[in-house]
Amino acid sequence: MRTRHRTSASAALLPILGMEEFIDLISGTIDITEIKFSDTVCLSFAKREKARFKVSLDTGEEIGIKLKRGLVIRGGDFIRGKSGRVLKVIAAREKLSIVKSESAKGLARVSYHLGNRHVSVQILANTVVYLRDNVLDDMVRGLGFDLTHEEGPFEPEGGAYMNRSHVH
Repeated sequence: MRTRHRTSASAALLPILGMEEFIDLISGTIDITEIKFSDTVCLSFAKREKARFKVSLDTGEEIGIKLKRGLVIRGGDFIRGKSGRVLKVIAAREKLSIVKSESAKGLARVSYHLGNRHVSVQILANTVVYLRDNVLDDMVRGLGFDLTHEEGPFEPEGGAYMNRSHVH
């Protein structure tokens, strides 16, 4: 089905399979009360940071997401398909490690060591959150911190070089 060397297989197959492609990210400072959406799609952070993937909606319908590279989809964002159809993105509940401390210096140390390992972190008041990993948990404990495990949506920091454009 490919028409030339190194053409993406998904680019060739999505239209043939009748799978709708979602190509625009609608985010940023917009009035969400004005957005009409037909369905929701629940995505883990691992999916939300990818530009191209297939996923099933809660209805069972399979869709293809094909966004500009470098964008990260956030919970509450919307994606628009080529047909004009709009979906609301829900951040999936994930297994998280939670480090709390009143010490800003201590949390900075934890964040430094996690960042040094290229781990995405969510920073809240007196709290650092990352996706649960036993090796990282042991490292954090080795730094002298207690942590807890919870499940919830993961919305890490975007990073200094993150180019987050949006469509209205």
